[in-house]
Amino acid sequence: MIMRKAVLIGIACLLAGCNASFRDGLDERQADDVVILLQQQGIKASKAHAKDGSWSVDVEGSAETEAGQIMQAYDRPRQSHPTLGDIFPGGSLLPSETEERIRYEYALAQELTSTLEKIDGVLTARVHVALPEKDPRRTDPEPPSASAMIRYRSDQRMDLLTPQIKRLIADSLAEGSPDNVDLLMVPVYPIARDNAIQEVKTHLGLRYRASEWTRVAMLTGLPWAVAFLLLIVMLKAMGRSSMVSFSALWQKFNDWIRHHRGGEQKAGNGSRSSYAVGGLSGLGRRKPKSAVQDDD
Repeated sequence: MIMRKAVLIGIACLLAGCNASFRDGLDERQADDVVILLQQQGIKASKAHAKDGSWSVDVEGSAETEAGQIMQAYDRPRQSHPTLGDIFPGGSLLPSETEERIRYEYALAQELTSTLEKIDGVLTARVHVALPEKDPRRTDPEPPSASAMIRYRSDQRMDLLTPQIKRLIADSLAEGSPDNVDLLMVPVYPIARDNAIQEVKTHLGLRYRASEWTRVAMLTGLPWAVAFLLLIVMLKAMGRSSMVSFSALWQKFNDWIRHHRGGEQKAGNGSRSSYAVGGLSGLGRRKPKSAVQDDD
């Protein structure tokens, strides 16, 4: 019964892929983003809905370390950005002019960040907006400015979109100009996968990666476990008499093995002793060198 439960647990673990919870407490958009990224990198991932309404991402236990490196390099899960409605909730007290300007700058920067991150190929973005204070004494007011840092996938030609991105940011500012927008483009290259993960091994004709050794061990060992379980079930079904006959047959087999090994050992000892006697007698009949020289 215990063996049967162990086999069933092993089958369930094999079918489930031995998945482990990798990231939890995500919203559905973040979970989808993480799953797509990991699958693009060759890691099997799936999302699950938790009881509290959040989402989690599951990966195989052997790929958890590699998945963590990918998440760190691509800055995932992507954090949500507050909107203008979050910064300026209805019914709040009127802030001072300086406080309102600072809050508006922050809200506008978050809105632009969210917009840039929706461009294909953009991983993360950071935008900073500087709005000059209104000075009625100045005839030529200082123009607003902005700066942005964009991390993008190296396989995407984001440099071709640099003028359009500058224009997008400048048009979001009152009297803004692309000349007053500074843009830093940072390419992110794919992670070089660990040699231990890329190493291909062979076992019983199966080629597999080192990170998949647990699944291969279960695949190759599971048939033997099932066969052993079936053997136990058959012996129990056949009854005690069959067990006795099986034990007697096993004992005869062991006796034959011991007899065979004993015969080989005696034959080996006999051959060595005859060789020793023949060698000594041969030495006794051999003439010394002095006698051979006298005959000459």
